[in-house]
Amino acid sequence: MSSLILQTRYAQSLYDLAKKLNQIEQVFQDMLLIEQICQENRLLRAILKNPTIKPLKKRSILKEVFAEKLSPVTIEFLKLLSAKRRDVYLLEISQRYIAIYKKEKGIKIAYLTVAEKTSEDIRDQLTVLLKQELESEIEIVEKIDPKLIGGFSLAIEGNLYDASLLKGITTLRQDFSKNIYEGSI
Repeated sequence: MSSLILQTRYAQSLYDLAKKLNQIEQVFQDMLLIEQICQENRLLRAILKNPTIKPLKKRSILKEVFAEKLSPVTIEFLKLLSAKRRDVYLLEISQRYIAIYKKEKGIKIAYLTVAEKTSEDIRDQLTVLLKQELESEIEIVEKIDPKLIGGFSLAIEGNLYDASLLKGITTLRQDFSKNIYEGSI
């Protein structure tokens, strides 16, 4: 079984359980916290991925890190992952849960790439515009890429809108390389 399928199954099972127990929001907050801690803590990721560390030791480490911060449902889920030796995928499972949650809630993610950090006002205007256009909740993930020079690139639902200066320059370069004006005199 591929790891993507495995991660998705565990995340979906947790989502279904949380829904049954009416704790979707709480588990969502737990998964956000787990994702944040796993991404920020390289040592924790290394411990989880190390096959020589016994499941009992990993369980005690997870308990020490998360015991006071997570709901009982999530704590039991972590115990299950550790017992099944699936704690290796903890970060990915939390990310899959977050994606499932957002899909179920109708939240669409817009990936905005800009040359410089945008102001909150511009982000708010873009959010309102996208909410109206797509008739759904929008979450903007901003990435800064100085290579764009100016303008922006926006990816949402598999569509890419590229209004960057880099794209304009590349297009001009391609047009000039065709030399469409040669021989027309």
